[in-house]
Amino acid sequence: MNRSPVSAGMLRLAGLAVAALFALAACVTVGVDANVKDLRRSAAPYGYLTTKSDADFATTLARLQMAIDKRGLRTFVVVDHAAGAASVGETLRPTTLVVFGSPKVGTPLMQAAQTAGADLPLKALVYETANGAAYVALSDPDALFANHDVEGLAELKDRMRTTLKAIAGDAAGA
Repeated sequence: MNRSPVSAGMLRLAGLAVAALFALAACVTVGVDANVKDLRRSAAPYGYLTTKSDADFATTLARLQMAIDKRGLRTFVVVDHAAGAASVGETLRPTTLVVFGSPKVGTPLMQAAQTAGADLPLKALVYETANGAAYVALSDPDALFANHDVEGLAELKDRMRTTLKAIAGDAAGA
């Protein structure tokens, strides 16, 4: 079998050609649909409303779940990140994500900006810091609306903000 030697220069040139093709493909793809919004804008980062609790982690988590239930919201899933870490032999301070919401509230938001479905249902994270303090962090409606360019629906956003601040207050004991 007769093989011709491939020089390092030829490999570099081939690598540059492939990189150029990917760059060109990316440029062409961006222009395919002018209606596609780029949600990675740095002007409106996705945010959370974070509140320090006056209680320990377990109490804060229990209060959060009661606050969600009290308002007639649905808990869709609870993710125990510390248990997940333990399942692979790792350790993590108590950290639990609660995914919750209301289709009655989320649907109009997604009708205005369907991409909001990537951030709905809402999320609440209860976590314990190294010094033992517990915090609750909830999705920030202002950031949610900004990230998805939702226009109008000011009343809905205000209701969401008021409800989430009340939930945070109940969970944190404020």
